[in-house]
Amino acid sequence: MRHPSFKTFKSSGATEFSGVLNPILVLTWILNIEKVFHISHLDNEDKANYGSAMLVGEALVWWEVTYEALNGFDLENLSWEMLKTRLLGKYFPLDMRRRLEKEFLELKQGGMTVIDYETQFNQKAQFATKYIPTEDNKIQLFLDGLR
Repeated sequence: MRHPSFKTFKSSGATEFSGVLNPILVLTWILNIEKVFHISHLDNEDKANYGSAMLVGEALVWWEVTYEALNGFDLENLSWEMLKTRLLGKYFPLDMRRRLEKEFLELKQGGMTVIDYETQFNQKAQFATKYIPTEDNKIQLFLDGLR
């Protein structure tokens, strides 16, 4: 088993998360951390520790309170998936997810250029992945939104 140092993990491109209630920033941070987990060959049992060490400011305060409230079983079995689920619950709550899913499903080109529509479509698609299980579904939704 490999245990890269935290210094190696950070120098592989891990970024900090300060606790902004912005779904794009939250998801981008998670994607970045997971990419760094992969390229630094981090073992599963280290991911929650290394990932939580990248929380700063308000996110760190939130995690300290959340961590203290965990029961014995969760403390023993703390995983990146558990941390990520709690993080998304806090910084990308269900009502916000539903609103963004609705925006995606209702997106139409309207007065936008095709390039602008494509950019909006791709940004919003990450919030509605359950509605686009295949690439064909994604293409069809995109085409349906064109003028």
